[in-house]
Amino acid sequence: MSFCQHCGGEVQIGWKACPQCANPIVNTPQPTIAPQPITPQIPPTDSISYNLDPIDELLGLNPAIQDSVVGGNVGTTTNHHSSTSMQVQDTVVMGNVVQNTYVTQTVNEEMLAYVISELQNLRLNVDLLRDGLETQKKPQIKDKNLVNRISQLNETVMNAELSSGAPMLDKEMYEKLSTVALSADADGAGYMTHSYGLRVEDREEKFRLAKRKARLGYWCMAVATHRSPEGYKNYIEAAEIYLETRDDRILQTFTFHQCTKIQWPINRWLQPFNDWITKLLLGRLVKKYELKALKDPTVPNWSEINALRIRAKEIHLQVKSARKQPKLLTG
Repeated sequence: MSFCQHCGGEVQIGWKACPQCANPIVNTPQPTIAPQPITPQIPPTDSISYNLDPIDELLGLNPAIQDSVVGGNVGTTTNHHSSTSMQVQDTVVMGNVVQNTYVTQTVNEEMLAYVISELQNLRLNVDLLRDGLETQKKPQIKDKNLVNRISQLNETVMNAELSSGAPMLDKEMYEKLSTVALSADADGAGYMTHSYGLRVEDREEKFRLAKRKARLGYWCMAVATHRSPEGYKNYIEAAEIYLETRDDRILQTFTFHQCTKIQWPINRWLQPFNDWITKLLLGRLVKKYELKALKDPTVPNWSEINALRIRAKEIHLQVKSARKQPKLLTG
């Protein structure tokens, strides 16, 4: 809307004169309004977090990544949390194959403290017992109450490990439990000796392990005959260690030599008769042994006895053949 410059009357744009005062109308161009710049809206500060894969969380990797956007500038903060585990190369003898495996050493501190406390309560001189294993053929610990306590300790450790699916102790503690159990002929001696054997590394340790397995093999085959399957298994494992290391000291031990004599043809011919006598006279102990085999994965049952004897005969011949071959330098 426009107005006359002379009388102030209302006029229309494009008129030549004002109808009220007849004065000419001066048309002035309408002012143009410059467009106002539009200020961009700055987004508020945002926080973005990235969730990791569950496997990364199990491995101990938990990086948190946060991005802050302020005035168009991006700031990134990254936090990394990592954990490492040590792998130890172990030599495991299985059948005819010597396998090098990598075992992650995991120790349950609570279980380790419990075992240390129990061994202290038993008041045993482990070093003296270890020396006795080298010289004495019979069990050194004969007190039944003490033997039962050792068996209970071994069973507690074994059940906890089988439930968790992982070992809980270190090599030194397995060696001590093996020493104590073998010295008492207690249940769990085979399990602890096997667990210790999975961690031996050098030639001298393997020699000591072979002697322990030969001792256990002889005791089960010649004395505690209701445990004959366990005896054959340990003799086989001792012979396999010899085939790996070619250490003649193993052959010279009394217990390994006695295990070898059981493989002689005349003794193999008498084995079925001996089994019949064992089950007839020691039936209660055989049933107890079978229950033990159901719980302990390192103890074979009587249904495996024939297969174990066939394998024992085979490895006996392999040992005889290896003794005649020239020796190679072994570490």
